[in-house]
Amino acid sequence: MALCCSAPYIKYIHFRDVVGTVPKFTEQWHDLGKTDMVKAMESYYQCGLRDIPIRPDHAPTMEGETNAHPGYEMLGRLWALGYMKGLMESASHADVAEPAPEPEQ
Repeated sequence: MALCCSAPYIKYIHFRDVVGTVPKFTEQWHDLGKTDMVKAMESYYQCGLRDIPIRPDHAPTMEGETNAHPGYEMLGRLWALGYMKGLMESASHADVAEPAPEPEQ
């Protein structure tokens, strides 16, 4: 897996998702984009990326927020942190959390 080969060089994870492609894309809620975020988090854990910083980025503005700092308002970021925490908890308990042992022959 290419991610595992790069893992020693990854210093932090910038966790976000989009719809569309460059140059025309829109950042989305982390569970509404084109990426399988469950699989992404499981891949991070499988490749040993557990103890590095990870942060949400560019969460949509929620009702009642001023949007003075688009993508960085508090409620959207709190939602994203909770979503990420759930993914991390799931990945830590998934079969992929530890590399599978080789089958006995």
